[in-house]
Amino acid sequence: MLLAMFAIQWNVLVEGYIELLHEHGSAVGIYNHQLHHLDVTTLIKADFCAASVLISMGGVLGKLTHSQMLFMAFFEVIFYSINQYIVFVQFLAIDMGGSIVIHMFGAYFGLAVSYVVTDHEKLKRDEKNQEPTQ
Repeated sequence: MLLAMFAIQWNVLVEGYIELLHEHGSAVGIYNHQLHHLDVTTLIKADFCAASVLISMGGVLGKLTHSQMLFMAFFEVIFYSINQYIVFVQFLAIDMGGSIVIHMFGAYFGLAVSYVVTDHEKLKRDEKNQEPTQ
């Protein structure tokens, strides 16, 4: 629940910033413009982002602590928003059911984080110490 609520709130802010960057072309002077409009569509998009974060959480469950998952969610929301912008605005792709933007991004992000936090030296030592079974 903590990850979902954090991801929803952080996504609303990140999406608003990306939208302002898209509208004005650069980060210079965007603070003089109107703040991001909060409506039902924005909240639904934020829920989809939270779903992606929760999918990634399944890939690292048991490897990360709660605070590390919050740290992961902080960066995942940023990369999710950039990915969503590239897929929908730059490529003009249609993603029925969120199979690319939500599910695949969440799964691969979770796998990447899991790979990064795994102690590969310990795995190699464990492989050497295991006796072959016959």
